[in-house]
Order: sequence, then structure tokens, then C-alpha cells
Amino acid sequence: MVTAEELAARAEVVNGSADLWALLAHLRASAAPIVQRMPIIPDQKALLTTDGGFCPEDGTALTFDPWNPTDHRCPECRKVWRGERHDWSWARYQHLWLAERAAHLATLAALGGPEDRSAAARARDILNAYAERYWRYPNRDNVLGPSRLFFSTYLESVWVCNYVAAATVLRASGQLDDATARAVNQVTEEAATVIGDYDESFSNRQTWNNAALTAVAVWFEDEELAQRVIEGDTGLIAHLVRGYGRDGMWYEGENYHLFALRGLLTGAGWARLAGVDFVADERLATRMRLALGASALTALPDFTFPARKDSRFGMSLAQPAYVELWEIGLARLGMRDTGNEMRDVAAWLHALYATPSAPRELSESYLHDAPIDRIPHPVSRISLGARCAPQQGTVCQSRVRAAWGRARASGPSAFDAARGERLLASRSRHWTVRHARPFLVSLDAGT
Repeated sequence: MVTAEELAARAEVVNGSADLWALLAHLRASAAPIVQRMPIIPDQKALLTTDGGFCPEDGTALTFDPWNPTDHRCPECRKVWRGERHDWSWARYQHLWLAERAAHLATLAALGGPEDRSAAARARDILNAYAERYWRYPNRDNVLGPSRLFFSTYLESVWVCNYVAAATVLRASGQLDDATARAVNQVTEEAATVIGDYDESFSNRQTWNNAALTAVAVWFEDEELAQRVIEGDTGLIAHLVRGYGRDGMWYEGENYHLFALRGLLTGAGWARLAGVDFVADERLATRMRLALGASALTALPDFTFPARKDSRFGMSLAQPAYVELWEIGLARLGMRDTGNEMRDVAAWLHALYATPSAPRELSESYLHDAPIDRIPHPVSRISLGARCAPQQGTVCQSRVRAAWGRARASGPSAFDAARGERLLASRSRHWTVRHARPFLVSLDAGT
């Protein structure tokens, strides 16, 4: 979500930063297979079933492989399963992966050199492929709201954010031809109609719906739509002010906090292009700082978040999707905040980068690493997704280490992964639970 001027300036920053140059090289390497051959566009929409996408024998989620639409391997028993229910589940991630890859390719073409022009061509191929097919996907058999590609509106919104981002970056870098622009217009207009018909009020999913519609508003320069989805009763600003409490935590809990916050940061990026800069308003910026730091306050000693409500147990906060979120937040809000919130975020990031390797998990809003390697390996700021390249900061590592040192000196905290026996305060306004021993089980305070 950047302008042509910002892209040109960013290219100079990338050339002068070892981390960003390494990140660009990583994006180039990971894009190579897609540039070499056109990825598979699913013929069917994604459908939700009780057993699709799971191993019939042990219930493990089947591995998503974007290059294999029919053979679905279980990472536990290693058996391969086939069938239309598994194919429908595969289509869910494939549609999302393709839009994300289009944005990835467009970013590479915009920030890279002449050798990366072929990435722009492949991004246009993906945009046009969906323009040819979008109306063939039926808007039926849905679970949570209307959708053509998926079974729920919020997934259509995640897809639209990346689809429009790809087109926007190509246009800003002068690599979007008129025919592709017209194709994007048609898809985006129809997608906005689908998404706009379903307002989920203050659900975490509505944050993504708002983000997608803000992207559409920027693409079409639609001021009326932008005002409604940014400043409306259930718009982005209302979600930020009312959805996140004084402690910064999203009202639905830790699991939904991270998903909603990723959607909010995405929407805020588009809102800036529409003339509403969340960072420039101190009230909104303060709430965003608190939201970015909230996960550290409730993290368990092993750097997982509490498995409350319907959260999965043992989910590491060192997932690339989450780390990318904090990198972008730190870049947007900077280290010069009025309090210590962003310095704490910098310290938190340093702690996450230093944690032992954690198993990667599939995320609907982050599929950069698909197919996921089941062998754990540390997360690195030079191997994150394409969203970081235009936004990731060039914070001096000595400043980050200094912030980490201050956090360690302040006493027992969520950063102390090596000393799980220390008191860890879970300071959400919804639950207050104190733990004095390493976690073996996660308990819900309501049970």
C-alpha cells in the first residue's frame, strides 16, 4: 500500500540496508518457481466440510501443497489422501496463496531490478486468470456470509486485500497494462458488492471486511465508500477504539487479537492512502501501540499464547505471520513514541527472534512459507513475507538490543522464556490468572 514516489524512495532504502537487501533476495528466490511456471488456479470454490483437509485416521490437518491439488499428505502418518472434500479444503488455501503470491511478485518487480520484470508479468497473469473465472465461482454453499471463492465473507476479504495490493503496486511502478487494469476493475467491483452486503459488526472478521473495502475505495478513488468503512459505526476506527481495551487486547481474546490486528494494520495502510493516517492521530496511534504490545503481556513462558476459548493449544508467538505483524507495526509507529510501548515491541521482537525453533502453522492471512517445512527452524527478519519489503524498518540492532536489555532489567516478564518458573501475570481485562510454574496445561479461568 504505497505510492509511486514511496516505491522509488523505498527501493533506495532497500539498496542501502543489508537486512532489506537479504529479504529482497529471499523474495526473489521464493518467487522463482512461480515465475518459471504458472501456478494452478482452482476450478472450484472452497467449501467447508467436517472432514475435508484432515487425516481420516488421526485427525491431523493435511499438508497444503500449492503444486498438488489432488494428493494430500498427512504430516503424521505420511499417508496420502484423495477425494473432493480434501480438494475443496485445498482450494481454500490455494485461492489465498495465489492472491498473496501476486502481491509478492508485484513487490519484487517494483523493488527489484530489470531481472525481476518477469515477476510483474506473472503477477498480471494471476490477476487476469481470476478476472476470467471470478463469475464462474457460485455465491452459494456459504457458512458465514456471501462469497464466491470461499465459504465465508472474511476469506474473500483477505483475498481481495492481496489481489488489489498486487494491482496497486504494479500500477504505482508503471507495470500494469490497461487490459489488466480493466480486468481488476471488474473483479474488484463485484467482490466489493459481495463483501459490502455482509456487515459483521464488531467481529474480528469485520476488521478484514473493512480492510478489503478500504482497498477497493482506494483503487476506485471512492471517497464515500472510504468514509463509510473507515469512519462508520462499524468501520476501522470504531474497531480500533471500541474493539481494543485500555490494555490493548482485542475483546475476543488472544487468538482473535492477532488476526484482527493484522486486518487492522492492513486496513490502516489503505486508509492512509485514502487520506486518513492513523499514526498522525495521537489517540489512534496510542491505541495501536497498546494493541501491538498486548500479546507480550499475556504470553506464557514458552512464548505461546493462552489457549482460551477456541484457541489451539501451544501456538507459538514466534510464527512468521505474527513476527511480520510486529515488524510492520514497529516500522509504521517507529521507536519515538511518547511512552515505552514501541520500545517494548522492539524488545519483544528481539526476544522472539532469539527463541528456540517452533513448528510453523498454516495461516489464512500468511501463506508465504507454503508448503510448510515440518522441521522447526528459527524465524528470521530476512525470510518474512513480501509485505515487509515495502514497510519493514531499518532499526539499528544495537537499539533493539538496548530495548531488550531494559525489558530484562525491569523484572519478571513475558520475555523471560528461559525462566518459566518466574511469575507471569496474564493481565487481560477479561481474565486475571497468575502462574508460578512452567505451563504443562493451559486452563481456562472459566472452567
